[in-house]
Amino acid sequence: AEHNVIVCAPTGAGKTVVGEMALHIAMERNTKAIYTTPLKALSNQKFGEMRQIFGGDKVGLSTGDISIRRGADVTIMTTE
Repeated sequence: AEHNVIVCAPTGAGKTVVGEMALHIAMERNTKAIYTTPLKALSNQKFGEMRQIFGGDKVGLSTGDISIRRGADVTIMTTE
């Protein structure tokens, strides 16, 4: 069955580890995933990091003023 997961925890609690594991699982299952951050600057940082982990052609970015690789397997988005 498909499930959605929201992880809410204080800074330093390990949300990134949970998120990266979920992205790995999504890639293994050939499904798309969205990774959100609260700030555009953090989305840009995570975009760079996730491109190194998953490959540049598999990761997209969507913020209020930019969209890169729409429909990518992994999309990094900002909530602002």
